[in-house]
Amino acid sequence: MCALAAALSPATYGYYGWNCSDDTPTISICDWGGVYCNIFSYDIYIIILSNGNLHGALPTAIGLITSLRFLDLGENSFTGTIPTVLTQLEFLYQLNLSNNMLTGTIPLELGNLNYLYELDLDTNSLTGSVPEALCSNNLDVLYLYNNPLHCYATCLKFVHYFNAGSIPTCPASDQGNLEIDLLYIIYVALATTLPIIFPFSCT
Repeated sequence: MCALAAALSPATYGYYGWNCSDDTPTISICDWGGVYCNIFSYDIYIIILSNGNLHGALPTAIGLITSLRFLDLGENSFTGTIPTVLTQLEFLYQLNLSNNMLTGTIPLELGNLNYLYELDLDTNSLTGSVPEALCSNNLDVLYLYNNPLHCYATCLKFVHYFNAGSIPTCPASDQGNLEIDLLYIIYVALATTLPIIFPFSCT
């Protein structure tokens, strides 16, 4: 967490804690602003640093927090690509990177996150196609509107897309032979409330 604090410097933008001395937190990590821990194991389950004026590339140090279930870095000014190191967060349930300035393609490796239920990437500058690999996990909610994406894989159950034009379906030859279950193209915002099924402490 000290590596992440050094990369993001949330304390500079008013988040309580997020300070280390000689690579040791000055207060309990579970008391840092936006950090929520399991009350029994003290593992970090949730990090919420949305709308925090954070900028720069998404730090690879995030991949070290392998206990994470929920990561919200939306409404900041992050640039660069989505790092594949996020796939080290094998228990991740929700990922919000919306309303940043991210570029490049959506990593195929995100399909390896077997517990990922909601992925919010709206309002960035992501290009290319929405990979079919996302169909191989438990993803049910995918926010992609306001991205200049080329096409989507029709095996995805829920795609939330909005852009100046219409996004086409990727050619069948680019999608493999996965069975197509259901596809909803949703024009209006999808409001989803997801239950938190683990105990955590609030700071």
